[in-house]
Amino acid sequence: MINERKINEYHYELIKSLPEEEIVQRDKEKLKRVMKLGSKYKCVKNEKHKDKEVKKMAWITGYPREKVKWYPTIDLSKCVKCGMCMNCGKNVYEWTKDGPRVVRPFQCVVGCSTCGNLCLGNAITFPDIQEVREIYKKHGIWAKVKKQLIEEGKIQDSSTGEE
Repeated sequence: MINERKINEYHYELIKSLPEEEIVQRDKEKLKRVMKLGSKYKCVKNEKHKDKEVKKMAWITGYPREKVKWYPTIDLSKCVKCGMCMNCGKNVYEWTKDGPRVVRPFQCVVGCSTCGNLCLGNAITFPDIQEVREIYKKHGIWAKVKKQLIEEGKIQDSSTGEE
């Protein structure tokens, strides 16, 4: 029996009852698949996972994600429906009868293009990374990201000489 299962940015906690209003709409299909395992689960925003707080990655610290136009575009005329895009860990895509569709573009990790790199039909493209780099430069995002990573203990502050 699964006690906790992380699916994209949500995890499902075992519960005795499942009030419909507590389920996030876009995750109902995933929840139905999980429930086929024989237990009832509640969809909960992944604020804690295995007793540790989950923090968002510091890719664009201090800058609104909606202002960074970094997300995939699909050319359905090239799509061979290989399904590689459906492996996206951020749940950017949804499968339709016509193939994949980008339904949550701003969940895409800024700078990531794995789905486009692995797409069998080369149907997935991204904006020019230079546009993103210009935003980082103009708004000092690199320094903000570094500061956040130091504060989280993920990297050491090389300017102080501390270890």
